[in-house]
Amino acid sequence: MRLSVVALLSLTACGSGLNDNRFPTGSDSIAATAKYDAVVAVNTDEGTISRVDLATDKVKELLVGAEPTRIARAGDRFFVTLRGERAIAVISADFEVEKMIKTGAEPFGVVATENGKRVYVAVSQAGYVVEIDADKLEKMRTFKVDNEPRWLALHPSNKSLFVGSAYEGRVTRIDLRNGKRERVELPETTRTIDFDDSTVDLTVRVTGDPAVTPDGKRLVVPVVYVDNNTPVEEPVEGRPVKNGYGADGMSLGRINPSVVRIPLGRGGQIDDEEEPIAIFIGAFLEDNLVRSYPSSVTPAPDSNRVAVTMEASDAVIVVNLDPFKNQGDSPNANGSEGHSKGFEGTDVTGTFHDTGFVGEDREGGGSAVPQTLPGEGGFYERPVVAIPTESRGPLGIVFTSEDDAYVHTFIDRQVSDLNWSAADEVVSDLARDRFANDEFLEATQAVQIAESSLSPEVEAGRSLFFSAVDGRMASNGAGVSCSTCHLGGRTDGLTWQFEQGPRQTPSLAGVVSGTAPVTWANDVASVADEAMLTTELRMGGKKLQHGTANEIGAYVDWSRDVDVEFKGSDDKSVARGREIFNRADTACGTCHGGDQFTDNSSHALFGSTAMNTPTLIGIAATAPYLHDGSAATLADVLTLSWAGQMGDTSKLSKGELLDLENYLLSL
Repeated sequence: MRLSVVALLSLTACGSGLNDNRFPTGSDSIAATAKYDAVVAVNTDEGTISRVDLATDKVKELLVGAEPTRIARAGDRFFVTLRGERAIAVISADFEVEKMIKTGAEPFGVVATENGKRVYVAVSQAGYVVEIDADKLEKMRTFKVDNEPRWLALHPSNKSLFVGSAYEGRVTRIDLRNGKRERVELPETTRTIDFDDSTVDLTVRVTGDPAVTPDGKRLVVPVVYVDNNTPVEEPVEGRPVKNGYGADGMSLGRINPSVVRIPLGRGGQIDDEEEPIAIFIGAFLEDNLVRSYPSSVTPAPDSNRVAVTMEASDAVIVVNLDPFKNQGDSPNANGSEGHSKGFEGTDVTGTFHDTGFVGEDREGGGSAVPQTLPGEGGFYERPVVAIPTESRGPLGIVFTSEDDAYVHTFIDRQVSDLNWSAADEVVSDLARDRFANDEFLEATQAVQIAESSLSPEVEAGRSLFFSAVDGRMASNGAGVSCSTCHLGGRTDGLTWQFEQGPRQTPSLAGVVSGTAPVTWANDVASVADEAMLTTELRMGGKKLQHGTANEIGAYVDWSRDVDVEFKGSDDKSVARGREIFNRADTACGTCHGGDQFTDNSSHALFGSTAMNTPTLIGIAATAPYLHDGSAATLADVLTLSWAGQMGDTSKLSKGELLDLENYLLSL
């Protein structure tokens, strides 16, 4: 539907900032009522949302449908994405389900305009964002976005919508006046990998909900910069490797949590006169280090601070977006010493000292490469302070006043007072004097908003899967969890380098034990066995007991398959593709047969060592393809099959190849 110029102008705020600086600009798992006297949060695994009265702590839980994922308020209504329903639930002011609006496969992020006129939904597996008239509850425009769009941020002017995609570090700006799209470039960073000063480029991934500051001047995006290019050693005689997935201290490692600050113009256009910067947000928390991936960023009403949820670290990082007093605005503004000499630096809440090899004397999870200070790698330093949430899995934050904020912790299904005024005071002191305060903060007054509907075994495995702070899973400060690479239990879309060659991260969606043996090339019998190997030998965790590892396996097997957009399609092209897939001359079904579309065997293809046959279920959501990630698309895979080593597509016409591809997209 094409909007008139008058209609478009009616959506636009008068200035570049919010009228109510508490109103959220980014997608989130928690939202406040119009009077800010209650908050509403999603309970994804229970299929419910919960309303918490802030004066009485009374909770009202409402069944809304499969996998409520994000929530936004438009006027007096709430809009909840139902990732497992292909729909968005509209919740009335009376806290009842008013209507279900169909969207497409796996709606994820949702945001609303401050005036309550429009709602935008990222439909991740469909690959587009849909615009909804919040008064008429009707779909309007759709905008195609690549690489699985999940997270949203809306500029206060209502002229620009920002979309974070799960793969390839993609952030897209949509001009809501004309529908044009442009990619927002994120800063480049590096890590030194040898004492001859050779470096490797780090790969950026968007990992959660972005937001625009209330004044409209900055877009802030939660990301991790990962080193997936330096080969990971193979364990020798069961000894932990020194360049595994973890890191120690505040030097750069495999996983580097950051927020990217991007300057914006009045309408949300990218301001080319100021460079975007990557702010490293690792922090100390008493004797522990917080450096897992950020799952959301929420600006404070003053637009100067942001609260970042560290989902796997059970903490919130408060970040000042501007430099310390008298600090030059450059990555190396503090004059850090070179990596090869070791260093002694100071974090805003304590002191750290490391020399030589990171992790050299530890049991694992470290890195046998020279230390690289964040500033040396192109990251910026800002005042930061960590707040432990006490409850597990911080996912979203909402402000109800200048001094009050509440955090939603999804693992424990709780809402807590974030103790924002104390945190804000600490960061203010640090901004003036970077050594001013060692105060220990904590979130308070947790309210239980739902009870678990999972079995005890699955519930325990879920907690372990999303933890970077449980010593059984990773070493202190490693900042890595199962969910780091398998975000949300799926895949990061990356190919990692190992001594035996590149390996693409497999998705863990669905019943993975049905595809055993697991991993690409090793004969690992089960998910539990793989968890024991990876946590101890690459993440630096203490050895898992078999029972505990089985809990992780139970959680992985509990998760559902990806709901790809064309799953179960009855399109004629899909039907023709099914016949081609099963034909004797094409022979796709020879290896990819049965309910799981795998023969659970290994085959040597294209001169490689034998690789396990992966399932084809949900293959539309697992690009890139093959063990080494060398095929960017399914069309590329089918082209490789011309050689006859992996089925034989050499006799297929272009139309038949398209039919076969469409069938694969429907699995």
